[in-house]
Amino acid sequence: MKSMKRAVFLLFLITASMLFVNSAFAAMGEIQSFTFKGTETDLLGTKETLKPDGKPDAHFIVSIKGAGAVTGVELKALGTDRAWDTIPGNEKWGMIVQDGKGEDLTTASGSFSTKPFLALITLHLYVADDGTAFSETREYEVTVSFMDGSTATAKTTVPGMPDIFKPKEAEKVELPESEELSAVLLGIGDKDVVGKSEKIKGDGVRDAHFKIRFNTVSVVEEISIRNVDGTSSAWDTVPGNGIWAIAVYTDGKLRNREDGSVKFAVEGDTTLDLWVADNGSIAAGATRYEVIVKFNDGTVLRKVAERQEVAKTAVDKGILSAVLIEPTRGDLTSRSEALKGDGKPDWKIALELVAEGKIINFIVRGDDGASEWDTIPGNGKWLVAVTDSSGNVLNESNGSVSLDVSGKKDFNLWLTDNGTITEGDVKYKVLVVMSDGSILEKDVVRVIEGEQASKTTAPSATAQVSDKIRATYVR
Repeated sequence: MKSMKRAVFLLFLITASMLFVNSAFAAMGEIQSFTFKGTETDLLGTKETLKPDGKPDAHFIVSIKGAGAVTGVELKALGTDRAWDTIPGNEKWGMIVQDGKGEDLTTASGSFSTKPFLALITLHLYVADDGTAFSETREYEVTVSFMDGSTATAKTTVPGMPDIFKPKEAEKVELPESEELSAVLLGIGDKDVVGKSEKIKGDGVRDAHFKIRFNTVSVVEEISIRNVDGTSSAWDTVPGNGIWAIAVYTDGKLRNREDGSVKFAVEGDTTLDLWVADNGSIAAGATRYEVIVKFNDGTVLRKVAERQEVAKTAVDKGILSAVLIEPTRGDLTSRSEALKGDGKPDWKIALELVAEGKIINFIVRGDDGASEWDTIPGNGKWLVAVTDSSGNVLNESNGSVSLDVSGKKDFNLWLTDNGTITEGDVKYKVLVVMSDGSILEKDVVRVIEGEQASKTTAPSATAQVSDKIRATYVR
């Protein structure tokens, strides 16, 4: 009996060794099938929001044969820029991955938990879309990564579902097709992607929006905008010359390099969105501007931009209310950028908003041109402390914020009076800056004296910072 057991054990070791050797020299898995299941679930939202948003998700099933461990999954909508993966913080949208038992393999941050398998494993993939991919019939490619560095890919075709995944409505701006270069000035827009410098970085102020169109096959090397009358004005994509930057977008994708310059190929009919920091002349409306595009073959196109009013359509995002409330309790700020109280209760702004994406800055700005509080560390402006509806402090230890939102949300903003709030002769706005550069804005309304307007819990006076989660919490 002992000899038989020894023989069985020896056979097991030999089999395991062969499996290990084979997996070391070959792909650890092979995709047996890749299919589209349907849209019967809602587990996540757009971009990297890993929670339900009230809209259906696309559901794929991948069956893999082999032995080893899965370390990641990527899905691409071929023919588009849309892709999903299990690596948080990049340009690709997030996905939720479950095994055949329905257990999540995606962590709360969006990364993938390595999944060992032997013989066969089934993965369920769930992704969200804004109509970019699933509104039309497309081919999708899945790539599964394994621990040994190998990958396996497969493709499947999914019929278009425009009724479920509605395509985004493009901004209706008429640009003539007959001219070499068409240019329109749409006024002050809803994004903040540049400031009064050469950096492609927002400054908390809405930018001006130009839109141009041309039809050529070449490489764009430089774009500039100059006034032709009125106020002296200049913006360009040339680094190091002291002229304020132009942020250049094609189909929502930023084309500037890190130093602000541009060099990208165009193939035929091309539309570019240009964003610049207003020097005051654009809002004033009395100056005309020429847009100049230079190509690497020496061609130069130029056109004086026509001002064009764009009809504002109803949007499903924005700040619903911003109410200023006198100090009662809650002390998180002082006359500094530090997330630290000064022994005096803070003023509070009760904020209610609807948004999709990531909030990267809250700004409270007075109309006196001097009063301003925000959540950007190192700029010398006093801190805005942010709490949720339970009183939990949402700032990181340096005062900054990075908050995923999907749908309706309540926040409380806490700030120390610089003297203007008590005096009451300054009006304020709240600006919420999103990671894509868009800005939500609302006038602050003072609560009527004696009215109780506290919607949410005040933060504890002894709020502490957790190094582990880089957030402030309340005992």
